Amino acid sequence: MVGKCVIQEIEDSSMPSQYKNVIWKVDKNKVIIRSNLENMEDINNWVSSFGKQTSTQWNARSSCPNGVKIICSKKFVCHHSSFMKVGTDENKKGLSKNAYCRVSILIVVKLNNSNTRKKDEFVKKLMEKQTVYKNKGIEIRFSEEPFAVVIVTPIMARAHAAKLSKEICFVDSTSACDAEQHAITFVMAPCAAGAISLAIIITKG
Repeated sequence: MVGKCVIQEIEDSSMPSQYKNVIWKVDKNKVIIRSNLENMEDINNWVSSFGKQTSTQWNARSSCPNGVKIICSKKFVCHHSSFMKVGTDENKKGLSKNAYCRVSILIVVKLNNSNTRKKDEFVKKLMEKQTVYKNKGIEIRFSEEPFAVVIVTPIMARAHAAKLSKEICFVDSTSACDAEQHAITFVMAPCAAGAISLAIIITKG
C-alpha cells in the first residue's frame, strides 16, 4: 500500500495499530506511508481507524477496485473540502461544511510481482540494507520466485562448526505470522546446553 496525504505531521501513534505502518518519506506537504493493506476492505478500515484516532472525517472521492497495473486504489478527501458542496456565494443558510480544505489521502495497493519489486523504492532500500548487514557479519540471502529469505548471524555461523550441526538438525516452523501469511522457520542443532540456532528462514505462505 502507498498512502499519500498532505497532512504535515503524522506520528506512528496516529496510524491504525492493526496494520504494519512505516512512515517512508516526508516532504513539505506530503507524507508517504507504507502499510500491509491487501484489498479495498483494508483500505476502508485503515482510513476509518485513522479518522477515529485523529478526530478527522474522510469522504470517498474516487476509487479503482480492480486495476490492471495495481490491485486497487481509493482517494479520500476531507469532509471540509469543496467536493459535492456548494461554494461560499451559494451557501445562503450557512449549513455547508465547505471550507475548501485540500487535505486528501490516496491509497494504492500494488501488485506483488517482479516488475514492482524492480521499481519500488522501498524494496530497493531493503536490498541496500543487505550490504549493511553483510558488513556487520550477518549473511542474508533471498529468492523472489518463490519468495524466501535466509538469515545467518555471526553466532549462527559459529554454530555451524559444531559436530552435531553436521549430523542432525531440528526444524521449527511457525506459519501465518502476519497479514501476508509469512512463515518463519528456525533451523537448530542439539548441544549440551540445549538447541543452538543455525539459520532463520522466512517464506511466503
